[in-house]
Order: sequence, then C-alpha cells, then structure tokens
Amino acid sequence: MIEEEYDYRDHHVVVEIEEMEDNQKIWYFVTCPDGEERTVDVSPYGNQNEVVKKWIDMFYQYGEYFKRIGIGPLTMYDLELIDISQKIS
Repeated sequence: MIEEEYDYRDHHVVVEIEEMEDNQKIWYFVTCPDGEERTVDVSPYGNQNEVVKKWIDMFYQYGEYFKRIGIGPLTMYDLELIDISQKIS
C-alpha cells in the first residue's frame, strides 16, 4: 500500500508499507531523473525519509547512487562515512 509520495530534487519518491501479520516493512522506491526506478537500500523498519534525501543529495554531489558498504542496509552514518571518504580521495 502506498503510504506517501513526494518529489525531492527531481526525484519522485514512493513510500510503500507492506503489512505483515506481526509487523510492517517500509520500502522506498525512487524514480530518478533518467527515468529509472531504484529501490533505496535502507532499513525497512521505521521512517528513513532523511536517509533517502541524503542519498539523493549525494547523487548530485558525486554523480552516483551509493549502495550499502557493510552487511546491513544503508544508514545515515554509512552515508556520512561515504561522504567523508569521497571528500578526502
């Protein structure tokens, strides 16, 4: 079920909630300016809108959509580490 839709920096974000018997998962689908739809690899538990916006911001800064750097989904901390490493390289 679509819970929310919004536009952010030429990206269209669709937030879908998957209801399960004992919990719910939240998925973030982004239609990018090139027309491609990407699923943002963030935790499906809890609101991750700020992480999604940072992920989009980093595309404009570095020209790529970053993927997870560890075994878990992307977090704000992961994106900040990527941001720092990009600036010093």
